[in-house]
Amino acid sequence: MLQHTPVLEYRLAGRVIKVKREDLCVPEGWPPFSKMRGVYAYLSRRRDVGLRTVGYNETTVSMAGWGLAACCKHLGMQAVIFKPTYKGVTKGRVDLKLLEYHAEQWQRLGATIIPIQATRMQINYYKARGILASQFADSEMLPMGLPFEETIVETAKEWRATMEVVRPAVTVLCAGSGTVLAGVLRGREAGEGRVIAVLVRGTETHEMWRQALSKAKRLQGGLLGKLEEFKVVGPGWEYTEPSYCACPFPCHPFYDLKAWHWLKENIVKLPDPVLFWNIGSSPVKLPSSV
Repeated sequence: MLQHTPVLEYRLAGRVIKVKREDLCVPEGWPPFSKMRGVYAYLSRRRDVGLRTVGYNETTVSMAGWGLAACCKHLGMQAVIFKPTYKGVTKGRVDLKLLEYHAEQWQRLGATIIPIQATRMQINYYKARGILASQFADSEMLPMGLPFEETIVETAKEWRATMEVVRPAVTVLCAGSGTVLAGVLRGREAGEGRVIAVLVRGTETHEMWRQALSKAKRLQGGLLGKLEEFKVVGPGWEYTEPSYCACPFPCHPFYDLKAWHWLKENIVKLPDPVLFWNIGSSPVKLPSSV
């Protein structure tokens, strides 16, 4: 089902960049998204102890609901996905176009879809959890971002496998929930280069730095707690703001492409070899500019 992925070479500003193509880890018809490693492992374990129905409150650009629907179909479980709906002017919003494509995948994979008026994500989560509990017995509401320990464990394993083919001076990747980032940090050993995480939204770099180290079970001030070993940068993107940076491989415009964008602007400051950890991509093509 979920397989090891290659490290391929691409050129950026005259430099060779090694790219870990984690978007290739899934079967056809699944979201090209490495977090599926942990989601599948988590749901397999929960199904084996009797859980049959899980719920998730989706956002406009996340592939979590699609991945959840795919895993549930394969495991014989029921996915209940709460789809945000909007009032007012929404014409031209590229994130909503992506949401509609994802909703088509949920339906294709047999998920139950429940519309919910979009407000703050945390408020929507609690509303959705209440609806799930009232309508589906013995169900479980999954946390936002699907930040499972299983994803960290599986990503750490993939990092170790990757180190058999490349030893980077620096690794660049995006950070959303920080779960895949934590897996990279847990798998990393001394002498395997710096890690630079690029926030997909906001500028709260220290909070992501702290949370990622905590999830990775790395002590602050110890290995990888040092600023020269692990750094988080926050260019200030909005979550629903895509990057339109040119990229020679499939790269998600709301997530990974923001990190590639940062890499393009800062490549002259980084030593070779550079490894770009591509967590996912999107099959939906956005216009070249807004």
